[in-house]
Amino acid sequence: MTHQEARFRMATVLLSADKPLTLRELTTAADLTGIFAREAADQLILSGQALLLEQPGQEPTYRWATPLDPTSAAKPPALDSPIVRHFIDYILHDYSPPAHTHTLAIFQCCVGRPFYRTQSHAFMRHAVEAATGLDPWRDASTCPVHVVVLGSWIGPVPYELQTIHPATVSATGVKQMPDSLYAAARPILVQRMANYLRIHGPRYRHIATFTDGRYAQIMRDVAQATGRQIAILPDPTGPRVTSYQGGAPRTYWQRYWIQLALELSRPSGPKAQAQTLERLRQMGVEATPDSSLLKTA
Repeated sequence: MTHQEARFRMATVLLSADKPLTLRELTTAADLTGIFAREAADQLILSGQALLLEQPGQEPTYRWATPLDPTSAAKPPALDSPIVRHFIDYILHDYSPPAHTHTLAIFQCCVGRPFYRTQSHAFMRHAVEAATGLDPWRDASTCPVHVVVLGSWIGPVPYELQTIHPATVSATGVKQMPDSLYAAARPILVQRMANYLRIHGPRYRHIATFTDGRYAQIMRDVAQATGRQIAILPDPTGPRVTSYQGGAPRTYWQRYWIQLALELSRPSGPKAQAQTLERLRQMGVEATPDSSLLKTA
């Protein structure tokens, strides 16, 4: 863990707390060691972001310098809320994607939290595992594919930070937003995702998304804004799963996740593609044939 991440974690805890916290409580909530916690707390105080509250006979406590709504931790965060701005500022200026990754997969947001436990993300994770042999959550320390979620109320959420507030708060997606709200949110989300690619994009050799509807619309805007080639899936005319472990798929993400698996393996060449097809067969996947890659199992 870096000092920047320690400070980010502590600030996130303070931003989502409904009362002042002792250093011990902060250390536990932020999952830090004592040395990292003390230094992070001192830096937040020196920067004016946090306040140290001392009363005779009581253990000192810390709180965010600007008082927040005490129910904010349980509410879906607004796009321009302090905790979301703090999250994005960290992602764009202090955060670094895992050094061992070279491919970016952008998953769309979902209502459930944490993301990795939801059904839709389970199938998107299957796609990464079929392409690499590794799960992007369970095998995050070795998987070459880095997952970033397009969060409806945040923007880019690296998969390894999905258990940190405000990414932990369940919220409706851009698909459920009224048209007027989506019209206002769309350029903000485009800018944040584009900024992520401008800053961190050069380290990725290949970028693919599994983003449908308004999420796909945002990613097309991002591709245009950055000039990056991004494979935006699913394609309704492309390969689709007809049976998975004996069951018929019902939702679009159950039908089309195979496209992400094939796309993630494509830049690595014929051998990687063949390995992906074999993993799909071993997973019990049957699919519509593709002229160059896919044969029905």
